[in-house]
Amino acid sequence: MQSFFFLSMKKIASIFIFSFAALFLNAQSKIRVHELNDEAELLIAKKEYIEAIELLEKALSIDTTLYRLYKNRANAYTKIDNDSLAKFDLDKAILLAPNEYDLYYLRGRIF
Repeated sequence: MQSFFFLSMKKIASIFIFSFAALFLNAQSKIRVHELNDEAELLIAKKEYIEAIELLEKALSIDTTLYRLYKNRANAYTKIDNDSLAKFDLDKAILLAPNEYDLYYLRGRIF
C-alpha cells in the first residue's frame, strides 16, 4: 500500500511540476509577444514597415489570438500598398475582437 501511495504522490508531483513549467513558459511567451508588438509599433512609427511585419510574424508564430498583432500588421501592409493582406489581417482581427469598432473603420478604408 505504501508503494502505491508513494507512486501516486510521485505522479502528482510530476504533474504539478510539468503544469508549473507550462504556465511559466506560457507567461514568458506572452511577455515576448508583447515585446515584439511594442518593437513593431516603434518600427511602424519610424516607417520601417517590412521590419515591423517581420516582427509581427514572429509574434504571431507564438500567439495567434491577439487581435492587436493582426491590426498592427494590417497597418504596416497598407503602408506598403498590400491591401489584400491588410484586409485578410483585419478580417482575422475582427473575428478575434468583434467589439473593437476601429477595426471595422480600418477595414472599410481599404476598399
